Amino acid sequence: MTDCDTTRWTRNEGDERAAANGCRFDVLRGAWTVYWIERFCKLYEGEGYAGQPLILHGCKQCDHSGLYAVHGWDDPSDAPPKAVLERSEAFEDCVAAGHRIDWQYECFMRLFSWVRHSERWRREVRRFKKSSIWIPKKQGKSPTLAALGLYLLAGDGEPGQKVFLAAKDGEQARMNAGKHAVEMWLQSEELRSECALNKSIVQITHEPSRSIMRPLSSSNSRTILSKEGLNGSVLVDETHVVDRVFVDTISRTGISRSEALWCEFSTAGDNPDGYGKESFDYSAAVLAGTVTDEEHFAAIYAAPQDVTDDQLEKDFNLIADACNPSMGRLIEAKEIRTDYERSKVTIEKLATFKKYRLNVWQHSSNPWLRPSDWAKCRAEYTEEDLLGQRCFGAFDLAHKWDTAAFVLLFPLGEHDPPRFRLWVWFFLPEVSAKINADKAPWHTWDADEHLKLTDGNVTDYPYIRRVINDANKKFDLQTIAYDKKLAEYFAQVLQDEDGLKVVEYSQQPSDFEEPMRLVEEDVIARRVEHPGNPCLDWQAGNATKARNGMLVKPDDHKKIDGIVALVMARAMAAADAGPSVYDKRGIASIGGSAELATVPPQGEPATTWGGNWGDEDD
Repeated sequence: MTDCDTTRWTRNEGDERAAANGCRFDVLRGAWTVYWIERFCKLYEGEGYAGQPLILHGCKQCDHSGLYAVHGWDDPSDAPPKAVLERSEAFEDCVAAGHRIDWQYECFMRLFSWVRHSERWRREVRRFKKSSIWIPKKQGKSPTLAALGLYLLAGDGEPGQKVFLAAKDGEQARMNAGKHAVEMWLQSEELRSECALNKSIVQITHEPSRSIMRPLSSSNSRTILSKEGLNGSVLVDETHVVDRVFVDTISRTGISRSEALWCEFSTAGDNPDGYGKESFDYSAAVLAGTVTDEEHFAAIYAAPQDVTDDQLEKDFNLIADACNPSMGRLIEAKEIRTDYERSKVTIEKLATFKKYRLNVWQHSSNPWLRPSDWAKCRAEYTEEDLLGQRCFGAFDLAHKWDTAAFVLLFPLGEHDPPRFRLWVWFFLPEVSAKINADKAPWHTWDADEHLKLTDGNVTDYPYIRRVINDANKKFDLQTIAYDKKLAEYFAQVLQDEDGLKVVEYSQQPSDFEEPMRLVEEDVIARRVEHPGNPCLDWQAGNATKARNGMLVKPDDHKKIDGIVALVMARAMAAADAGPSVYDKRGIASIGGSAELATVPPQGEPATTWGGNWGDEDD
């Protein structure tokens, strides 16, 4: 049977399971944490805030200011001031009444008040070992993280505590949470009397308990191994950019301590394959009850990750308020609305707005196609539905470790502007899939026939050749565009031995500008249909537009071969339909006076062929 406080502070299925398994909510433990931070930690920047106590706000509708930062509680074992308990009760009444709730008091009370009995330590310890809090910008994350670090250093009562402020690089660790922590130390007579600062490494030492707090960074690979022996609590700032290898190295920091805490504060990012997105998804699963982890505290303030532009436009105020718990305190509704109106004029700016203001993950920092537009183009059809139809093709071959793609674009009837369906094949060497198993679900895609994992450790050109020839038999294939850089010899074989019409496609910005515009317009207007191939969907989200207008991938692991091939195929369709860029300079096709190296015999393994087969970057 649970007590009243435990019942009132139970928020989700995870809390219910924890209570059933013997956990309880000790209001005084969380209240001590809040009290300590508000008494000893002061802000150092911001008009109207500098020099003021850091208040962990709760209800946004009620004035609880008379219960903030009370004095006369110098030891958590002492009876607390009456205001401490009144504040907790008042806040719970607000939650029960459905008031609009800020994030700091709610999160800190839940994080530090839930306890369970430990047989190992023979006392009650904190239930939560890890905390993951995802919140948009301008909500006071950095000073709150700094205050949490100081509390663990000097207020939590653990002798020899070690608190590490982790970030992407040393500069971020020092200048964000580290800077706030130092300034809070400077402004507190009590902290300065008990703590010493080493300016060279930005380390604060609490002399009575011999505890330390200092920054870490993940960017220097030479020092990663030196972090394997760390033992303490870790506070991660902006998790969305922290390296996975770094996290893996320090993930067991504090495993031998009774109440070590791993705490992450972050906004969403644009690397869906990194540690940050993995942590976000795991936290979402814990909140949804699909993952059982009683030691993981999760709080996510975000719009639905699949929110469409239309939904955002229609329900902007509702969505923005739900995502920004500090609305009306640290930020104003007018400010966010103005930011939104300025951002929605371009895809890139809107993506940045969604990421920073609504906590919606993006596929890249500069997306070319809106995910919502691409999703609307999905249609139900099969390869059999396309048999015998006229089409235009393109292939983007690969370095020996990378994906390769072959795309066909099928005009649908007589329309002006034209409409299309596309079909795509992806290829990846099995060895590469195993090495890069954490980058994308290659084996799942292969099992579902969305991608073909080929034998060996290099691109299987003979297999791709068979697929292209098979497609030529099934469909009315007009032309096939290719990039000369990796496919000159391959294209020569397709033309000379297989009788296919191949067209060299220049990889210059001037030659991509027009077909990219056409593809973008087709997607926005839903004039192109795709079958929902998840590998192609992933690549559509990865494709970014460089300053020179070319398609680029944000990093080596985020492939875009299928999208590049789609653009080239669209150029072939445009050239066939009427005036195009090629009317000015012509299309370069194999043959004539071109001097090419000897083409290997049909059926010869690709790795024995000469020239540039698979030896250059894609």
